[in-house]
Amino acid sequence: MILNNQKGAAMIVALMVLLVVALLGTALWQYSSTDRLQVFRDEKRMQAYYIARAGADATRSKINTILGLIVWENDQPVVLRNTNNDFFENGNFEVVTTIEKIKDSETNLDIGKKVKILSTGTVQDVSETVEINIDIMSGVLPSESSSVFPSTVEEDDWLNGSNKNDTAEPNWVEVSNPKDTTGRIKSDLGSYLAVGFPENLVVEHQEGQQSFNLHAENFWFKNDTISLWIKQGNILNLHSDTIVFEGTVELDGPHDKNFGVVGLYTSTNSGYGKVYFYKDVVNQGGQQIVPKGAYYFKNGVELWGKPNVTPALGTGLIPIEDTGNSDTTWK
Repeated sequence: MILNNQKGAAMIVALMVLLVVALLGTALWQYSSTDRLQVFRDEKRMQAYYIARAGADATRSKINTILGLIVWENDQPVVLRNTNNDFFENGNFEVVTTIEKIKDSETNLDIGKKVKILSTGTVQDVSETVEINIDIMSGVLPSESSSVFPSTVEEDDWLNGSNKNDTAEPNWVEVSNPKDTTGRIKSDLGSYLAVGFPENLVVEHQEGQQSFNLHAENFWFKNDTISLWIKQGNILNLHSDTIVFEGTVELDGPHDKNFGVVGLYTSTNSGYGKVYFYKDVVNQGGQQIVPKGAYYFKNGVELWGKPNVTPALGTGLIPIEDTGNSDTTWK
C-alpha cells in the first residue's frame, strides 16, 4: 500500500514538472515570436522613415521650381500633394507641402516664404512621418558685396570710374562729359568687364533734361553713403548683368513731370540681370521707392523719383530668394 502511494506521488510530481516545462516552453515561444515580430516591425519602421526622408529630401531639392510654378490667390496658403507608389519596392510616400507668404509688418510687402514639408512613408501597415520647416527670405543681401560678382572677375579686372577727368591715374576710366548725350564710359581700353565707382556718382545737366548710358558687364558703386544721385530731369541707363549699390540711390524730382530716373538694362539687352541695393532707393523727399535687398531685374526696368510714390518693388523687380541661407528645421 505504501509503495502504491509513493508511485502516485511520483506521478504527480512528474506531471507537475512536465506542466512547468510546457508553460516555460510556451512562454519562451511567445516571447521569441513577439520579439521576432517586434524586429520585423522595427525594420519596417526604419524603412518607412527613410522612404519618408527620401520624399522630403526630393521635395526640398525642387523647392525653387515648385515656388516658381505657384499661382497665388489672394495671398492664401498653397497646399500641394505628391504621392509616389512606384519608386520603392516595399513602400511608398506621400508629401504634403504647405507654402505661405511672409509679410513685412510695416509695409505689408512680401519678404519671404514659409514652407512646411510633411512627408509620410508607408511600408505595409507601418507609417513614419518626417517634417521640414523652411523659411526662405527674399532679397537677402550677402554680407560681402564683392561675393555677388562672377568668380571669373578678378581683382585686376576692375577699373575705377569717375566723373572727373583724372589723367594721372591710368586705371581710371572717364565718364563722358554730360554734354555728350551718349553718356558712354569712354577709354582707350575699349569694352569693360568690371567698373567700380569709389566716390558717389552725380548725374546732372544744367542745360536741360538729358539721358546717359553707361556700359559694363559688372558695376560696383562703392560709396556707402550716397552711391548714385540723379538730379531732376536726368536719366541714367546702366547696361550691366550685375550691379551693386553700397549706399543710397537718390532720384530727385520736385513734381510728377520732372524727376530723376535710373534704367536697368542687361548687357545683352535681353533676359534678367541682378541688382543689389544695400540701402533704399529714395526720392528727393527721402520716401522709399525700392527697399534695400537683392533683386533680379527685367531688361528695361525704370525706377522713377516721383514725389508721393507708393512704396513698391515695381514691375520687373523680383526679389532673389536664397534657399542657401534659409532656416531649415527637421522633425
